[in-house]
Amino acid sequence: MDMNSDAENSIRNRVRLGLHAGNGNFLLLRHYNTLVLSESGKAQIEQENPDMLVCLHDFKVSDIISVFEPFLDFARSAFGPFSEEQIDGLLEECKVYSLHKSVFKSFFLNGLCVREENLLIDEVAFEQDKIASAVVNIVSRLAGDRQVIFLLNDMQYANGSSMHFIHNLIEDDACHNIIVIAAYNEAKVPLSHMEPLWDKFYRYICEQKLVTETSAGVLGSPNGNFNDFIFSVDRLDGYIVKINNLLFCLDFLQANYYLEIIYKMITVEEITIAWDYKCEIIKMYTLVSIYTQNFSQALLLCEKLKELRGQSKDLSLEHAYYYFMCMAHMYNGKLDEADKYAGKCLEIAEKQQSDYDIFIAKLLGVMVKMSGWHNIFFCANDIPVDEEVLRMAEEYHFWNHLSHIYVYAYDNQPALFADENQIDSRLVYFNKGIEVMKALGNEYFMMEAYRNNIMIASTNGFFKTANYYYEKCHELVKGKDEYEEAMIYNGVGYISSAMEEYDKAFRCYNCALSSFLKMERIDYVGETLYNIAINCIMTQDYKNAYEYLEMSFKIVKEMKMNSLRVCNISKLVGLLALCSHYIGNELKCAIYIEKTRLFLEHLIDKNYVLEEKAIVHDYTMCNDDLFIYYFIYGLQLMENQSYEEAFTNFELAEGCLDESVGNQFYIFGQYTIEFARLCRILGNDEEAERQLKLAIEFYDRQDCQEKVAQLTAELEKVQYVFQKRSLCLSEELKQEIDKALRHASVYKENQEQQKRMNFLSAWQKMIEIGKKTKKELVKPAINAFVHNFNIDRLMLVKCGGNGPEELFNNTGYAFEGDRQRHIEGFFQRNRLGFSTSKINNNYTDYLDIVSLFAKKKVCSIMGLPFYYNDTLKAVMVAYIEMKDNWHSPTNRYLLDESDYAVFEFLMRQLLSSIDMLEANDKIKHMNDKLNHLAVTDKLTGLYNREGFYGNISRMIRGRRKAGKRLPVTIMYIDLDNFKYYNDTFGHGVGDIILTGMAEIFQKEVGEKGFVTRYGGDEFLITLYTDDEACAGQLAKDIYDRVGQEDGFSKAVQKKLGKRIDIPKAHQISCSIGISSRKSLSSEAELEKMVKEADKVLYDVKKAGKGSYKFYALSC
Repeated sequence: MDMNSDAENSIRNRVRLGLHAGNGNFLLLRHYNTLVLSESGKAQIEQENPDMLVCLHDFKVSDIISVFEPFLDFARSAFGPFSEEQIDGLLEECKVYSLHKSVFKSFFLNGLCVREENLLIDEVAFEQDKIASAVVNIVSRLAGDRQVIFLLNDMQYANGSSMHFIHNLIEDDACHNIIVIAAYNEAKVPLSHMEPLWDKFYRYICEQKLVTETSAGVLGSPNGNFNDFIFSVDRLDGYIVKINNLLFCLDFLQANYYLEIIYKMITVEEITIAWDYKCEIIKMYTLVSIYTQNFSQALLLCEKLKELRGQSKDLSLEHAYYYFMCMAHMYNGKLDEADKYAGKCLEIAEKQQSDYDIFIAKLLGVMVKMSGWHNIFFCANDIPVDEEVLRMAEEYHFWNHLSHIYVYAYDNQPALFADENQIDSRLVYFNKGIEVMKALGNEYFMMEAYRNNIMIASTNGFFKTANYYYEKCHELVKGKDEYEEAMIYNGVGYISSAMEEYDKAFRCYNCALSSFLKMERIDYVGETLYNIAINCIMTQDYKNAYEYLEMSFKIVKEMKMNSLRVCNISKLVGLLALCSHYIGNELKCAIYIEKTRLFLEHLIDKNYVLEEKAIVHDYTMCNDDLFIYYFIYGLQLMENQSYEEAFTNFELAEGCLDESVGNQFYIFGQYTIEFARLCRILGNDEEAERQLKLAIEFYDRQDCQEKVAQLTAELEKVQYVFQKRSLCLSEELKQEIDKALRHASVYKENQEQQKRMNFLSAWQKMIEIGKKTKKELVKPAINAFVHNFNIDRLMLVKCGGNGPEELFNNTGYAFEGDRQRHIEGFFQRNRLGFSTSKINNNYTDYLDIVSLFAKKKVCSIMGLPFYYNDTLKAVMVAYIEMKDNWHSPTNRYLLDESDYAVFEFLMRQLLSSIDMLEANDKIKHMNDKLNHLAVTDKLTGLYNREGFYGNISRMIRGRRKAGKRLPVTIMYIDLDNFKYYNDTFGHGVGDIILTGMAEIFQKEVGEKGFVTRYGGDEFLITLYTDDEACAGQLAKDIYDRVGQEDGFSKAVQKKLGKRIDIPKAHQISCSIGISSRKSLSSEAELEKMVKEADKVLYDVKKAGKGSYKFYALSC
């Protein structure tokens, strides 16, 4: 169907005027199945504009939509081919970001994107914007003086990179030779994974007034496009190339969509594809999961890689497995585990003798020490780095990683930041890092580097140095980046508050709040509210401080955050306790003190010692949190007139100050005043005076004269009146924050729900029993479970009459003795189970079961009992541990009611699978027993006739399938003089002879074949060879062994209980007929061999018994 007249006029006007009008390079035509941009429309534009290049393109969801489709492919096909020199020149002219040059160069040369230096997870958004702008510049540069127009149908199916291209094209005031006209069909909805991004893109286009309605026209019929991706094994090579390009051009959302579909087809539908294809797909899927911070999914995929690794001795796959495991654990905040995997990675690299892989492994080890530079607030200590790593980083052009090492691993000593006038000359490594960043063009990390220095300076009280770096930050982002500007407002507010410019701080925080609300960054709204509360505490406005801390705490709880960047939960509730005390709410104060104690008890306990390791577990300290706890607890004890105990806690608080000197500014003064008052109560005026003078000196050095005046007044025992300030947020802004939180929490819950659904799909496959053993079923399933839900410790136990069975237990505490009795007793009283965390008021209700584990380390815990017919059949206890500090990148810290139903459902499914497996095992055991009886001679334990033929038939089929021959020798044995034993001594003695001869045959045959009781006193020996010499020697060995038994006279005498004499002529012996084949190929041929051996056996018996003979064709 061709364009209607309205659309046609809109397009003509945009083509004619677009290059001269603002925002004239894009137009979205919205219609309802009434418009198709067609070849005839394209021809018409080309006719009217002969110098214009026109690209007509349909987005088709049935195939993989390429990265930056159709823009990047058009640039390559319309303007190529290119020489390496031309590409290098083009990329320089377009000022392509250094880390993307290898990506574009490889694409223009052969269509496959290759990246030289690995991506860092915190720079994803920065690089996505960089690469989108690069594509705009490349297309524009290649077009030169010619105009390029793209006509796009079904824009709602475009991927994220294509939308990003259009966004940056619109924002680029310098680009005037590209026009994009896209048709959006409202009759078709975007793919579900793209809906949020499409909604955001569409809102942006509407705000820019770039949408035109085209309601006129005739309702069209569907164009035959499929609404889903149609997978074909025959096109797998092409899929892998396209997904690789999506991955390395950072369109992770679209890459994840296709990889999820293909992965499900591999694992659920079990399509047949080559092993190397499976490896490539799962490696890409794992990498995408890591870069999208879906670490639990990455760990699940690593389990699949491990399974594939077991099918090959490919060291490169083993290296990839350990590399991904390290990355996923590192970015998930589990640094000890990550360090182990980095070590394994290095071992494999050294086995491979690959210098590059050795470098990658060593670099991983360095990154682990600094949490992969992920969510680092600041680095508090210098980190030892092997010089070899620095050298290799230069050799392999890992300049971005090198700059991170320079910035974070060195120059972190506080003394270096004391004088802002000398700071540039003192930070040698930092300056090296900055130079590398400038050469790369990495403005994002320059901001992070300056922010690192700001935090080191401010936390150590060097606020002028901090302010110096804020000015550098502002120079970088002014007018360019709203997010970074908001972050700077927050930082300047913090510094202003420290320098007693409280009104300025409040204005800055308000600006930051407005920006973060506009950007829907509720986490940073919580951080800003915390900062506003600190500003209020500085002015002793505890009522407002309490309200803002409560708002911040509400954000932390509802968003299930593990911390704010600027503060741990323990510090947040400690400050709530402090504010509660000063506003006179002692009940709230007591509640929040208890919460603080629970969060810090693993550090308060003097017996709790952390292992000293090279890994830096955190980049902020807990000392500030401990200081607040001891301070407020001391205040509470003062209130209760427990002065001596209060003094002890004030001293403990003072000990924590040494490690948190930069945070003294906001609370140190008040602490000193309260401590001085306590000293006076205890009659120690001299100590009170000493404490106050020290604090006065401290604040005087910081030029905080209001604090100096307050402390001086206390020293002189006169009342000090604080200047009243209006630091109140408007009711309208508070309501806006509350609304934003509701929206964000619903969105997060939807994300969590989608994650659960995705996991459920994988879970169903994992708990299929198939041919698995119980261990093969349980261990991978539970590992996947704990990875997906970020559980630290889990115990799953089956209870039963035969005693408990630990199906899985990594808690370090066995389910036995008192622990077993306590847990079983608890769940008999609490049949519904429970879920709680230290943040909840009911946490102490469950201390009796929490105490059965590492009580001080348990932060959040869930217990589930499983009852069947009113009997406790199983128990699950899962918990999340306290971290050294809650500022870490772990995705969750709470287990709550929303998890309860999911956990119960998943565990019930697993337990049902285990029950089915055990039932199947019992049936199999019974069947095996019956089958064994059916093919086994009851007396001797040898194969019977049916077992003989069945075993040989299986061997024939197996060799035939493997394309190998089956050489066989049959030795047909008949016992000589057996009738004498039966007739003379009875059938009981006859059975002794049969079992004795059977034992001789088995022992002599060993691993060379197997023995059958063919019937009565007849036996068959089957040898896995056609070598007559081997068979002949075996016959001789049998005769020797039989001769040594002396007719089994001892066994017979024991049976009869009397001495007997067996004449030599009547002693047991045997005759043997032998037949061989070089290759046995059928059951019919086997039957022929048995007859041949029987025939020569008859000849032996006829000739006098007690010897053997081979069948010959002449017989």
